[in-house]
Amino acid sequence: TALPEPVTRALDASGRFVMEAMMDGEALMRMAEVMFFTDERTLEQVVGNKLYEKTVKAMSARGLPLLGIEKQKPWTAMMALSMPPPKTGEFLDLVLLARATQQNKPASGLESIAEQLAVFEGLPMPDQIALLEDAVRMQPELARELEPLPKAYLARDLAAIVAISEKHKPADERLYRDVMHRLLDQRNRRMTERLAPILKQGGAFVAVGAAHLPGESGLLQQLEKAGYRVTAVY
Repeated sequence: TALPEPVTRALDASGRFVMEAMMDGEALMRMAEVMFFTDERTLEQVVGNKLYEKTVKAMSARGLPLLGIEKQKPWTAMMALSMPPPKTGEFLDLVLLARATQQNKPASGLESIAEQLAVFEGLPMPDQIALLEDAVRMQPELARELEPLPKAYLARDLAAIVAISEKHKPADERLYRDVMHRLLDQRNRRMTERLAPILKQGGAFVAVGAAHLPGESGLLQQLEKAGYRVTAVY
């Protein structure tokens, strides 16, 4: 979250700020509606007692809140267990948004929270359970495997970020491809389409997760195919 000078200059000189999705009260309500079972089902009923107990144990070991876990969907628990342990409570996109807001820049999102949640919400229940099983199984190695990630990010090494991400993947190759297609390929196309009028207007600072940049379907190549010249400023 310590912004390098070229990044600060670019943000300060921009006329508007764009991020993946705006997080407002309505979005938080939508998240609560989607992340938890609203019928008679419980997480334990869906995944079975053995996996449920392992999930509770893993979340407790990570210091994650257990309140409401009995009504969480499998993908919700999986996401909680797949995130690196927070150190400061600050997130870079929100730091950028706060700076843009202080400068009275208009801010908007490329996606809705509902569209982002649909990546996992739309998975069949067996796939959600398989992802949770993988997340629980990988807990002992998670911190060690993700440790190089911020170093690769600070080094601006996209290839290393991709390589680290591919190591942290489900055992089922079919499921991995499906998740990556939903998580990156489909969203990259949507982001590129929605960036078109923003880039045409000009003067925008756009912040997206680094994983959306590289690869054949990544934003960098998609923008080049659309006729833009892409140049690294930092």
